Amino acid sequence: MKETVIAKKRRLSPASTGEDLAALYLEEKGACLLERNFRVGKRCEIDIIAILEEADGKPHRDAKRTRYLTFVEVKTRRYETDPGAIEHTGLQAISRDKRQKIRLGALSYLEKLRKEPLPAHLGKSESLFLPLRFDLVLVDLQLSREAMQEFLKENDTTALKKAARIKHFEAIF
Repeated sequence: MKETVIAKKRRLSPASTGEDLAALYLEEKGACLLERNFRVGKRCEIDIIAILEEADGKPHRDAKRTRYLTFVEVKTRRYETDPGAIEHTGLQAISRDKRQKIRLGALSYLEKLRKEPLPAHLGKSESLFLPLRFDLVLVDLQLSREAMQEFLKENDTTALKKAARIKHFEAIF
C-alpha cells in the first residue's frame, strides 16, 4: 500500500522521530510498551503508554521492584549546533493545560482497560491495580533537517540514536 503524504510527513518529522527514539530507549530500559500515540478524540494524545519497573534503591538482593502504568510525554528539539548550557524548552512546554489533557487521556485509557482484554502477558487483576505515573522524555537531536531526513529515509535508527541526547524524568507531574 502506498504511503500517504500526511503519513510520510509525520514519519519524517522531528516529533515522530523523537517518539521513536524515546520508545527504543524505554524498551532498552525494560519497559513493556502498551500503546503509542493513544488518542482521545481531538482533545489529547498520549505519546507512549508503558509498564515500567523501578527498584526501590536498596542493594540488589533486597531490592523491591515496583511496576508502574506510565503515561509518557515526549518532547523533541532539533538543533544544528550544540546549544551548550541552554535549557531544553520541553520542560516549559508541559503547561497546566497539557498536563490536564494527559490526565484526561489517562482516565480514558483506564476506562478502555476495564472494557477490553489486555495483552496475554499481563494479568488483568495486576494491571488494573498498578500505581500510575506520568513521565517526560526529552530528546535533543543535533542534526540538520537534511541529515535527519537522510537517516530516516535509510531507516538508520542506530545513527540517529548516536546523534540524540535523551533525558528521562520520572513522575514529573
